[in-house]
Amino acid sequence: MSEEYWKARAEAAEKVIRGMYPLWIAAMSYGEHGRAADLDRIRNYYSGRDNPMTNEDIHLMFSLIPEKGGE
Repeated sequence: MSEEYWKARAEAAEKVIRGMYPLWIAAMSYGEHGRAADLDRIRNYYSGRDNPMTNEDIHLMFSLIPEKGGE
């Protein structure tokens, strides 16, 4: 596959990771402090209210995980 293909794929993966960053911060904060506001932020993210990820982003994220037995 071409260098352009892999560059585009890496940029798309970076977008997905950056989109999940607020969720990771809320989860770490909730785990450390147990604040209800952090838990609400996690719920809002999963319900779609604060989730910037599209179905295409989610598909890309899971496509980066190698299949069992694959390289």
